[in-house]
Amino acid sequence: MNEDLNAKIVEEVRRQVRRAVEQSVPAVVDSKLEGVREGVDKALNKVDTIVQKIGGK
Repeated sequence: MNEDLNAKIVEEVRRQVRRAVEQSVPAVVDSKLEGVREGVDKALNKVDTIVQKIGGK
């Protein structure tokens, strides 16, 4: 149950972050931030892994 809740929390945070970025960043700047976006995605994937490991204990 904790794992499901953690997954839902991570999914909701990702959704909100993407929406906030799309609303506040012009398209020209958006293309220049692709590297940052990839870094955030990698960090979120690491968080997912940690949450899964913690949930599995």
